[in-house]
Amino acid sequence: QINLSNQYIVNNTPTTIEVVLRGPRNSIIKLRSESLQATLDLGHIEVGTQEVPIHFTPPTGMTIVSQNPATVSVTADRYAVKEIAVSARQLGTIPIDYGIKDTKIVPSTVAISGAKKLVDKVSKAVIDVKMDDRKKDFTTNGNIVLLDSSGNIVDGLTVTPYQGSAVITM
Repeated sequence: QINLSNQYIVNNTPTTIEVVLRGPRNSIIKLRSESLQATLDLGHIEVGTQEVPIHFTPPTGMTIVSQNPATVSVTADRYAVKEIAVSARQLGTIPIDYGIKDTKIVPSTVAISGAKKLVDKVSKAVIDVKMDDRKKDFTTNGNIVLLDSSGNIVDGLTVTPYQGSAVITM
């Protein structure tokens, strides 16, 4: 990828393409796939899905017989960053004669970043806390999970930091 503005994020870019080359036998024998490079010029990308040509320049003295694919359909969105509070999501139940006195989450906020469409979906960040039969104070560590307003997990974003702790006082 070249010329991609830092205001955008792009999905669906290929990691490999297939190219058939013609050239002198000695040159082809010495050729290593690691030395070949194809590029996507994303300098004119816009929000949405669009076809972008894949540019491949053959080594000196060689010609391209075929290239697959010649273009790729990419999806672009604006890059967004948002800070969001982290809370504890209680899983299970504590005994009926016990209660939670205090919950402290570290970190209290995280930065989420990625495609604006996904960042806008996130309504909360949580650390799952297993509560079944807890009777004493405890600390639990875990990954921070991003949820939409319906409680569904939102994947595909970077969470910084991606782990945290919940200190529960019973």
